[in-house]
Amino acid sequence: MTTKTQAASFLAALGLLATTGCQPPVVEAHIEPHHEHCETTDASGGEPKPGNLTVTGLATLEVTPNIADVTLDLTATAPTPRAAVTKLRTQEERMRKNLAGEGMATKDIAVSTLNLSPTSRWDAPRQRQVSTGYEARLRVTVATEDFSQIPAVVEAGANAGVTTSSTTFRNTEMSELKRKVRDMALDAAKAKARQFQDSLELGSMRVVSVSEAPSGMAWSAYGLGLRFDNAVATANIAGVAGTASGAVHAQTLPLQLTVTVGYALG
Repeated sequence: MTTKTQAASFLAALGLLATTGCQPPVVEAHIEPHHEHCETTDASGGEPKPGNLTVTGLATLEVTPNIADVTLDLTATAPTPRAAVTKLRTQEERMRKNLAGEGMATKDIAVSTLNLSPTSRWDAPRQRQVSTGYEARLRVTVATEDFSQIPAVVEAGANAGVTTSSTTFRNTEMSELKRKVRDMALDAAKAKARQFQDSLELGSMRVVSVSEAPSGMAWSAYGLGLRFDNAVATANIAGVAGTASGAVHAQTLPLQLTVTVGYALG
């Protein structure tokens, strides 16, 4: 077939496609117009976001404890449970008598815990633990508002067989003090926000978030109880009083609070 004949056949085929309605595919490109917005909108495409302002307020109170809790631990061992408890009660009575002699009232002395447990030792020849009896342990807490009594309380316990002791300071007005320092921090934050509002002419302001961050040792020490070991050594009663007098003391600690307030403007 000649070249002219091939060209004629190709044109005839195109004409057949046109008559049968079979059109070749057409690809179109659509370009959407881009609109710029002068206002900032939120992620959902809604209304424009208002401006915002965040301020902090810091307040500090100096807190001194008004109560000292002295814990005294007594232990007694014996071959039987009954004998161990009896021995322990004898020590307790002696300790209470000593404390009364130091001017401590009965209402200020409370039993915290009483435990009884078996004791044992390792028997090397037989390669096993063998029972040696029972140990009774009693913990008594003595509360005092007069911190100068702490050495006398510790010594009274040591004279009755106390093996260990510790002192915890607390303030019975911590709830009120925390409320007060929070009010102070909030007032500081509000004053700062009003200053921004007036100086920058910010218009209306609406609170959208509030958070607080406590700091200062008084939150944990006098609010929850911070323990000071008195290092009681029953072999040296004079040393007990001297050690307690030097180691146990109350000090003024800061109670701090930072409040952060977020405002929506407009």
